[in-house]
Amino acid sequence: MPELMKEGLIILPTTGNQGQDHSAILKDLQEMLNQTFGGSTLISGIGSWTDDNGKLHQEDVVNFIVAGKDTAINNAMLRGIGVSFGRHADQMSVYVREFSGTVEIIPIEPAEQIQAA
Repeated sequence: MPELMKEGLIILPTTGNQGQDHSAILKDLQEMLNQTFGGSTLISGIGSWTDDNGKLHQEDVVNFIVAGKDTAINNAMLRGIGVSFGRHADQMSVYVREFSGTVEIIPIEPAEQIQAA
């Protein structure tokens, strides 16, 4: 019996923190996921979270769903793609669900901090 695939997920907002349109970044992410995993499904939604001061934040998001085998390489590729595109979209963190089912909100260092190191 062939090994079954599982779902992986990356969630990114449709706009930046200053309201800038992310449609080109989201299109590039879909193309990268299609090239890497053979396809993707996009589902629009609303993400929300409460900050340290108790304020509720909401934003339009896109859920990028891909299918793949639960391997260390596939999980590392999914995480790497999520962080790369999260950084490109100027996010402080990115939500990634690996093929294993593990969910992580990955903090993203700004590019200028990485270059200075």
